[in-house]
Amino acid sequence: MKITKVIAFLLLSYILSTSIALGQSSTNASANVSITIVKALQINQIKGDLSFGELVLGNVSTKLERTPDQGILFEVNGSAGRNVVVDYQNTLLNNRSVPEDTPNKSSIQFTPQINTTFANSNYSNVKSITTGESHQLKDKDGDGVLYLWVGGKMDIDSELPSGNYSGEFAVTVSY
Repeated sequence: MKITKVIAFLLLSYILSTSIALGQSSTNASANVSITIVKALQINQIKGDLSFGELVLGNVSTKLERTPDQGILFEVNGSAGRNVVVDYQNTLLNNRSVPEDTPNKSSIQFTPQINTTFANSNYSNVKSITTGESHQLKDKDGDGVLYLWVGGKMDIDSELPSGNYSGEFAVTVSY
């Protein structure tokens, strides 16, 4: 009986040690983890406006234009060396005092013109920007900078009713 117990004990020990050894088998896998951090993109109006003043309208249609150096200066800030896409659209200026059902007689289309001077806050070495174009933020004191100058034009129909016409022009920049 003792021999049977010893054989059973040895057999059980063998089975347990084998299963523990087999259960401890392992494999490894690895993957690279990375991140790129960029400065938040900002756009600020530095100076200027797009007020075209007052127009005394006669019986003749008129074109009004304000060149970008006479308009608004925006400063775009972000990570130097990164490209940003500049987007904008034409803007409708509406006369709020005219009923909305007056067909085509209560709005003026503003067609923007945007130029950049890259990292130069003075209006020189100008390049015209088309909506959807990508431009690189230039290094200026460790920050990425792009200056945008906004002007534009309007065709004023001689049959427009008197009143104040206004709208909101938006320029969007994105990485």
